[in-house]
Amino acid sequence: MIQNDVRLPCRSSSENWVSLESLDLSEAESTIQNIAWLLSYANCGFTAPIYIEAKSYSLSQGGFPSIDNEFATITTDIQSTSLELLGQSWMTQISDLRSYLRCFESFQKMLSISTWVETFYFVLIQYFQATRLGDWQIAASAAGAALERLSYQILVGDEVNTNARSKHELLFAIDFRTRNQAKKVWNLGNGSGQQDVSVTAKRLMLTLERIGLTAARGYYDANDVPTFLEVRNDAVHPRSGTMDTATRIATILKAIQWIDEILLWRLGYDGKYLDRTAVGEVIKGSITSHTLIADARYDLTLRNAGW
Repeated sequence: MIQNDVRLPCRSSSENWVSLESLDLSEAESTIQNIAWLLSYANCGFTAPIYIEAKSYSLSQGGFPSIDNEFATITTDIQSTSLELLGQSWMTQISDLRSYLRCFESFQKMLSISTWVETFYFVLIQYFQATRLGDWQIAASAAGAALERLSYQILVGDEVNTNARSKHELLFAIDFRTRNQAKKVWNLGNGSGQQDVSVTAKRLMLTLERIGLTAARGYYDANDVPTFLEVRNDAVHPRSGTMDTATRIATILKAIQWIDEILLWRLGYDGKYLDRTAVGEVIKGSITSHTLIADARYDLTLRNAGW
């Protein structure tokens, strides 16, 4: 578990202390809340400080900062998860924590959008459930819910092209008439020349395409989307399927990796992460050994420059 003594404000060593602006305690608490959320995703469980101290600084004659006094301390009520309930994190010993923390600025920008605040919190809750893998039905349901929410945020909330956004929005409609319109616009069906996938599968496929997981780049994850949706449907309806447990778990792990890759792509992380797909293949017995580490498969050049 990542442990941090966070001190604010933080600046590069090239800046002197005279240039640092003053932060009041509420501003510091808000920033630390965001840091806690970023670390929560890395820890695979809610991480939060127990308390926050506010101290005033002044420069000594030698030009070094010294603490004058502590003028405020608050006990936080930020959500936290006990150690025994942490899930399996995407972060490994050879992941780049420094690179991840450099994503904090883009994370702050992301959370300045109200829909992303709601989406990120919802996804964290589902993600923590899924990564515990205590019950495949709960894990499948949670992973599916997280992917649904992320797909809407990426394809609709973040889409700047109005025509593309309108086409994407059709895929998320709940009324029968609009869903039929979506099938027509996206050429979905089992007729000649049509793509024989569901509306739900199509929107997840488009999300994976948006982050660069395409056949043109050597990634055929879109082919695995219907299989995951079959597992998710077996879990939530519920119904009896013929898939064995090891294959179900491997499929769920692949879906959890999609959640990781969508989030890490959106944040701009360029380091290594846990290869959950390889873990699934080990569980199935398809491979006996693997590094279980993946380089970023997504394409960071596809991110919006304003992020």
